[in-house]
Amino acid sequence: MKITRTLCRWALIAMTPVAISAAGAQAGNTTVATTQSFSRDVARARAALELDNGRLWGARLDSVAWLGVDGKMMLLSAAPADAPTDSGYTKSNGLWEGPLPTTITPSNSSVTWAGRTWAMILLPTPPGDSLMVERLFIHEAMHVLQPSVLPVPAYDETGTGSAALDEPVGRSWLRLELKALATALRSNGVSRDNAVRDALLFRAERYADMSTDEVTRERALDVKEGIPEYTGWKLSASPRAEFMASIDSAPAKLPSFIRAFVYYTGPAYAMLLDDYTNGAWRNSLRTRLDLQSMTADALAPRHVADMPLVQVGLLAMLSATQKSRLASLADSRSRLYGGPAIVAHENLRWAKRQEQLAQYRAKFVDGPAVMIRPHSLNISFDPRGQASLGAAGTVMANLAWKSADGTSLTAPDGALVNQTWTELRVPLGNARLQPGTVTAPTTIHGTGWTLTLAVGWVVNADQASIVITPPGKQH
Repeated sequence: MKITRTLCRWALIAMTPVAISAAGAQAGNTTVATTQSFSRDVARARAALELDNGRLWGARLDSVAWLGVDGKMMLLSAAPADAPTDSGYTKSNGLWEGPLPTTITPSNSSVTWAGRTWAMILLPTPPGDSLMVERLFIHEAMHVLQPSVLPVPAYDETGTGSAALDEPVGRSWLRLELKALATALRSNGVSRDNAVRDALLFRAERYADMSTDEVTRERALDVKEGIPEYTGWKLSASPRAEFMASIDSAPAKLPSFIRAFVYYTGPAYAMLLDDYTNGAWRNSLRTRLDLQSMTADALAPRHVADMPLVQVGLLAMLSATQKSRLASLADSRSRLYGGPAIVAHENLRWAKRQEQLAQYRAKFVDGPAVMIRPHSLNISFDPRGQASLGAAGTVMANLAWKSADGTSLTAPDGALVNQTWTELRVPLGNARLQPGTVTAPTTIHGTGWTLTLAVGWVVNADQASIVITPPGKQH
């Protein structure tokens, strides 16, 4: 079975759940204001990338084309060369406009369509901060270039280990890591070195109690999403102080760290590596997809105390004695960053979070559900709102899914994605679906979700639940 994991990649600007519901917007032409704004944003991002001239990654980013999704219409910064001539795409003021194909799930991401890979942007973009929008355009452009200049790291998106970043211990060490990273970015000399060592120490202490799959996932996401975010900050010439302020506010802004943490840690380590290596680290990244170990190696020649222990910890290869030493050191250093107060805050949060997770389990796992089992899974979601339910899967907020025949699910209240990425689940509630083969396009509205089924999909009863499969697939 082919499992396609098209994720909604949200640069820091794009963390707005409203954008996900674009697939359900009204059809029709885009507004003049949206078209003009998209044109300006494309021009600004391209100018920044032309100025880079391919120096950052050894390849030009300004050749990337952007695709803006506005409801059921698209704006394109380049010609859709392979689109049918009668498809309704028209050119005006340097942009092409036409209908959104049924095969595209709207999200901030990259998408292959009409003969090229595009950087896709949800429109309209939030007003008021042109640098944030510029970073978003560059972030998504980097996703287009990334496979050709960097290996795409493999990881398990919804493994059970990811729950650690929703629990108080994992969140506390991550918050301490973020505080140390912000301190390092604001410092220089010995103060910076010590703060970088502390950030790596707190990461290593978190790794000591994590599964191998979770360590792999975090390393991979720091590269897969953190590097495009770093590229946006770097090439937009955004003030570093603005990035540091975003780190400071992250715990308050993010209801879940499970996936969104890398938009902060990835750029932070990359910026520090710039400071230590004058950019030389970027050549090594092609063969070593581990930002933390690279940072530790860059720091090691400066003879910072306890770095050998931290370096082994980052490899998740500690002996029992080393684990004890690392834990003692981490506890001691954490007090310099307000560790006891952070732990107390996270314990209070966890008490409330457990109630919410119990509600999610009752809603998505224990009660009657609609279970959609497509041939492949192309989804977008808001990474701020993930909640792991362990072996049952992960609840993803503002989820949208679409198949090539137009069958789609929009779930503003979230949907459960199982661990193997073969099933989407939403609560049945008061929705009614008649078992059998769908003979006419059908739309069902549930509580917090809307499902549209194309002709040929099959609805089967499974006790109190419903299983929905595409034509030709076994129940």
